[in-house]
Amino acid sequence: MTIESGSLTMLEKVLLQRRRKEDRVVQNLDKQVKAYQAKSFENFINAGVRVNFRESETAGPLVGSNGKMLGFNEYLVDIWGEELYRVSVSLRQNGQVQIRHLDGWVKVSEYLCHLKVKVDPHYTNGTPEMRSDLQSQWWRANGKAFPLLQLPRELRDIIYHYSFGSKIEPYPTNKARLGAKAKPQRGTALMRVNKQVSSEIRSLLGRQSPFLIEHNRIMALLLSSPLRRNHIRRLELALSHKEFINLFGFTFPDVHYETRWQAKALRGMQLKHVMLRIAAPSLITGSVIFDGACQRVATGWILAAAWPVVKGHPVEIAGFVKRQQRVEFEAACLVVKKGFEQWNGLRVAVGHPEGSLGDYDEWVDWVEGEDDGGVRVVEEPSQEAQRFVPDCQVGELPPRCECGLPCTAREWTEE
Repeated sequence: MTIESGSLTMLEKVLLQRRRKEDRVVQNLDKQVKAYQAKSFENFINAGVRVNFRESETAGPLVGSNGKMLGFNEYLVDIWGEELYRVSVSLRQNGQVQIRHLDGWVKVSEYLCHLKVKVDPHYTNGTPEMRSDLQSQWWRANGKAFPLLQLPRELRDIIYHYSFGSKIEPYPTNKARLGAKAKPQRGTALMRVNKQVSSEIRSLLGRQSPFLIEHNRIMALLLSSPLRRNHIRRLELALSHKEFINLFGFTFPDVHYETRWQAKALRGMQLKHVMLRIAAPSLITGSVIFDGACQRVATGWILAAAWPVVKGHPVEIAGFVKRQQRVEFEAACLVVKKGFEQWNGLRVAVGHPEGSLGDYDEWVDWVEGEDDGGVRVVEEPSQEAQRFVPDCQVGELPPRCECGLPCTAREWTEE
């Protein structure tokens, strides 16, 4: 029987909560409902079985064998706060409460099976984080631990990958971010399960997930460990113009920036993908060199500075960069990469281990020095990479924009 549902006042809620603490029948009913919900994840996300039992006005006392009142013989079933059903209850000799349904007495679980299924909207319409949280709540509710280490390694790797997301933002709360929005990295709790899981995650993330670097100090922390550098295979550098120059080093008419050690460390890493994401042009960059600078020229400086460090790696240029600059730089890196791979193939063929790009650089310098009749003094990187700097070169700072269309973020075009 369905009756009209009404909202409870605060006083009614307090009195109801007090009565529930003393009502052994309601406690037994609630316990059976929770057991039914925890039985399967389908039951757990079924909002249709999230019921509350409220005392009926027409109910009579339900007395135990010792003559003590345990509760009532009739209750109102509040389903999801939308419907109220009047049901009769009885107490079996084993202490379990049963519900009257279809002219018979049934267990609470059997009664719940007949209720209308209503999937929790947090699961159907929620974010992946919400659905994952519901999964965690269910595991806690049924008192079980997820058998992670009993799964094959391939399935564990899939779980690790989805737990951490498509990109890794190392040290998300580090002071180097200077108040920038920093969300705690997803999945970090898995790293604290045990040493085996932590080791598997580090190995997987290093191979498959790109590490997003937005600050030089974060990059220095990430690459400070040689062991960690050996695991990392993908990097995405999304720095400001000034941070790129500070990282790779560059020489202007009156200012010289040294190449930082973390940039040099890239020559010893076996990277499968390096992305340089060029920031949008801006009138305010925090540097007089780049405030309002021509984006084409500024990008040329960044690429010229990056060339000695990233050449030979699989490089992708993204962001606010002209198409011609991007194509020429990626093609030049590919040429060096092919030469490096041929050189490594010859090393392996004669019984030597594979070398790094740093080893390849030393070999190239030695060969070119031999061709010149002696050991060649290595030329300045800026001379080798000068082809990436537009014709206007490094003149006045910041350089004026002489492009057909102004180099502004609003009017930006790749052409």
